[in-house]
Amino acid sequence: MTHLGHLADIEIDAGPARIDHIEKERAIVLRVQVKKDFPMQQVIDRIESEQLVPVRQTLGEAFGLV
Repeated sequence: MTHLGHLADIEIDAGPARIDHIEKERAIVLRVQVKKDFPMQQVIDRIESEQLVPVRQTLGEAFGLV
């Protein structure tokens, strides 16, 4: 298990100026900036397998995680 902070520097900033909507559902986008020397596909694969897959299994049908 890994934390996103181990892969990238995380800074707390102001919230979004607006909340985008996909159809009639609320949606947010997580944007991360990865260190240049770390392979992007490896980051994507690790986030998918270690973070997104387990969270998808715990979310109810009312929530979606893409």
